[in-house]
Amino acid sequence: RTFLSSLFEQIFNSPSEALSLYNAINGTNYSDPGLLTITTLSGALFLGYRNDVSFLIGTTLNLYEHQSSFNPNMPIRGLTYMARLYEGYILETGLDVYSSILLKLPKAQFFVFYNRTTEQPDRLVLRLSDSYPDDGLENHLEVCAIMLNINYGHNKALMEKCQTLHDYALFVDTVRHYISSGYTRERAVEIAVEECISNNVLKEFLIRNKAEVLTMLYSEYAWELHLRKMQEEGLEEGLQKGLEEGRQKGLEEGRQQGLQKGLEEGRQQGLQKGLEEGRQ
Repeated sequence: RTFLSSLFEQIFNSPSEALSLYNAINGTNYSDPGLLTITTLSGALFLGYRNDVSFLIGTTLNLYEHQSSFNPNMPIRGLTYMARLYEGYILETGLDVYSSILLKLPKAQFFVFYNRTTEQPDRLVLRLSDSYPDDGLENHLEVCAIMLNINYGHNKALMEKCQTLHDYALFVDTVRHYISSGYTRERAVEIAVEECISNNVLKEFLIRNKAEVLTMLYSEYAWELHLRKMQEEGLEEGLQKGLEEGRQKGLEEGRQQGLQKGLEEGRQQGLQKGLEEGRQ
């Protein structure tokens, strides 16, 4: 999932590709990528906040997130991202939020591009208000995330308008095909890259970034391997700790039981001796 998200992010953080996708979604015909300003958040600058793709063009501030799993909580994530993006816009443009004059701000658009294999509709509106309690009080805050299914074969009209999105979906579908045929994920990606280059699918991007694409994959694989190893070590450590604690607890319970038994036997012996002495 991280690999697919990183690939999407790398492709569409290009101003020309972001512009193509924006035009396809909104039915606009901007042709100059110079009109678009990439605003994607860097975790280093925004204290851990890092989104996939965001940009400003015309009167819209756009947030595009890639998801390889269904997440109904994207509106709250979008709210936090958009807050940071508006903060950046206000600072860069020198707007005074305490002014008595109404500020003019770009409107927000938030799209989530979904490509998990679990079936979902072509378009689904996720609302922040879906998380609110039904207490009868008026709601003063709403955020909408428009989830678009970009699995190959879905949203055909959108794919026809944005060739790069179509090619991305086809590349992912090709990788999945080879994985389902029994290839390892690494080998499936290698074959898919070569096949897509031959078929003019993401050709320029894959030729230019082939080494980086494979490096992303191997880096993710290495990280997953590290996490699994850490989990295994954690389980082993937990098992050993549990055994040791169990042993110590058993010893302590044994001591307590022995003490209790000794006291009881001593009491019985004392009682018996007292009876015998009394009879004498």
